Amino acid sequence: MLRNHGLSPNSRKPDFVEPGYNYRLTEIGAAIVNSQLRKLASLIASRREQAARYETLLHESKITSQRGTSEACSVFQSFVCVLPDPRTNQFVIDRMRADGIECTIGTYHVPLTSAFRKRYGTTRGEFPNTDHAQRSCITLPLHDELTVQQQQYITKQLIAHCS
Repeated sequence: MLRNHGLSPNSRKPDFVEPGYNYRLTEIGAAIVNSQLRKLASLIASRREQAARYETLLHESKITSQRGTSEACSVFQSFVCVLPDPRTNQFVIDRMRADGIECTIGTYHVPLTSAFRKRYGTTRGEFPNTDHAQRSCITLPLHDELTVQQQQYITKQLIAHCS
């Protein structure tokens, strides 16, 4: 648990139960990363292309993406979108998973994780913008082998579940 950011392996929803680390890279993993670094520029270009496609496919809907400033140039480690009704976040994630589409929450509410609540006594309402982001954002699949047809299916299902 400590080597995975303190993330509880038993929680249905991601919950950080104690401060942790990111110690998940083995020697074999390092060798793979070394070979992937040679493809970094093309991997980033592919993610940017996929993110632009998501933007286009979602353009007519009430679903928006989290955008950085105009000066920012994201590498799109994730594609996070904002649902029109924040009450539907977990419902949409569950429906997408039932459709075979792996989604997760889009923004972790760190002050409400067990570690912070226990250590600092934080409660819902102290961080209203983060409260809203956690309830209304989800992360869509984004990876090197994602096809146009898969993205079309993902966005079609997402729009349907938000209707």
